[in-house]
Amino acid sequence: MKQNSKKKKFPKDPNIKYVESLWEDPEFLRLYKKSHFRLGVAIEIARLRHDKKMSQKKLAQLLDTSQAVISRIERGHENFSLDRLMKIAEALDAEAKVTLVKKLTSPRKR
Repeated sequence: MKQNSKKKKFPKDPNIKYVESLWEDPEFLRLYKKSHFRLGVAIEIARLRHDKKMSQKKLAQLLDTSQAVISRIERGHENFSLDRLMKIAEALDAEAKVTLVKKLTSPRKR
């Protein structure tokens, strides 16, 4: 069977220059990194809970909180302490680890 060697061309997005410019905005980068980190933690909590076949309601009971709070945590919409993270990890029979690493300096800033 012969494959079509022509690649599909996508229409040019008129907003692409604006979107690309966002990566140069320090405030945008700060907010992006913050939300990216929070969402990564949220996804990992949800994954662990699903792996244990545990409902949000059951996790909430173990943590003495509401199912709505667990839902907000798993969507990345809840700001919580490291103490709460440790309790969540314990309830999920997991271990919480936080690592701080030195920022890499870009060649332009040297």
